[in-house]
Amino acid sequence: MPTLSFLMLLAACSGKDDLPAPPSEDTVETADADADSDADSDTDTDADTDTDTDADTDTDTDTDAADDIDGDGYSEAEGDCADDDSTINPGAEEIWYDGVDQDCSGGSDYDQDGDGQDATDHDGEDCDDGDAGVYDGAGEIGWDGVDQDCDGADLEDWIDVSVSYAQSCALSSAGELLCWGCEDGRDWDQCTPPEGLYTDISAGQHHTCGVDDAGAAVCWGCGSLYDYEQCTPPADTFVQVSAGRLHSCGLTDGGAIECWGSDAYGQTYAPSGAFSDVSADWFHSCGVTEAGALECWGCCEGEACWDATQCTPPSGTDYVDVSAGMYHSCALDSSGRIECWGCAEWGGYNYDYGQCSPPADTFVSVSAGNHHTCGITTSGEMKCWGENDVGQSDAPEGAFNAVDGGFSYTCGVDGEGQPQCFGENGFGQCDVP
Repeated sequence: MPTLSFLMLLAACSGKDDLPAPPSEDTVETADADADSDADSDTDTDADTDTDTDADTDTDTDTDAADDIDGDGYSEAEGDCADDDSTINPGAEEIWYDGVDQDCSGGSDYDQDGDGQDATDHDGEDCDDGDAGVYDGAGEIGWDGVDQDCDGADLEDWIDVSVSYAQSCALSSAGELLCWGCEDGRDWDQCTPPEGLYTDISAGQHHTCGVDDAGAAVCWGCGSLYDYEQCTPPADTFVQVSAGRLHSCGLTDGGAIECWGSDAYGQTYAPSGAFSDVSADWFHSCGVTEAGALECWGCCEGEACWDATQCTPPSGTDYVDVSAGMYHSCALDSSGRIECWGCAEWGGYNYDYGQCSPPADTFVSVSAGNHHTCGITTSGEMKCWGENDVGQSDAPEGAFNAVDGGFSYTCGVDGEGQPQCFGENGFGQCDVP
């Protein structure tokens, strides 16, 4: 038994060697220090994280508030052009003509329609600031009742008309020209007036002439087949121009008559002296002197005269207007009476269709056509007489302000300022645009 007890005691003592030794004081202190360090580290990290996050959040809030100073919901970076005024921002409604750009568009406050021009009421040139298609320099559209180019008149405000063989032209109160016709092989550019403003217009057989706003005579057309230099006016200042068949005449501001182009019948040999009116047609020309007398020239080819009666006007010194036709001429005196000549039979041909027999009335204007004549009475009625085989003497009813007789058709400007044409229309010369 003593042996067994000894052995058990020895086994118990031998097992104690396997247990860990108690820590030393140095080891305990080091462990405590590490623990404190970990605790401090966690605390600092949390504190730093919380502090930085709060600081960043506060900074962003302050920045947004600073960007939108007036509190209108728009910052300067978002297009607010006056961030110290909450009524001015990109979302505000624009109040026009107050000098303030409420919606920050950057455009003129006096250009509501955005056409690039300020309103005329605010020292601009746009006569209708509610329509972007209306401004100074816009293309004019005829007879629509709108003054697109702000020149003071629509193209419907015509004051004069001139016709001849294949073309018709009208002149507006603003100085604009419009020509039509020239169809079916009769286009020599006489229906295409040069750009600019004019004070007078006259249509010839193969060309057209006008007086521009500077007083220069301007002619166009004259295709190579019919170019007799009738489109080459002299350099002078004119107040009136008249285009014939192959020649043209003009009245200068000094009262002299100058003619150019074909002179086959002496139609460009204008007499000297002072005149107040001039008219050219096929083979002759006529004028009214400042004294009120009539003078005509042309009608002859060398020693042979085409029809001397056309160039033999009545005597008297009371005439105010003259019109040369193809085979006859007419004049208006100061009392409103019309007198015509040149309708006698000549060369075996009868050229009298009644165009030299005006009705008894008082007139304010007269125009001699081919074999017909028209005039405007003091009451505004248009009356025509002479040949009427294609309706060229069927004057329409209503008031008219101007009339001109052509080869076999007639055009006038009615009381509404619109042209009306009637008679032969083989070249579109009666198709008013």
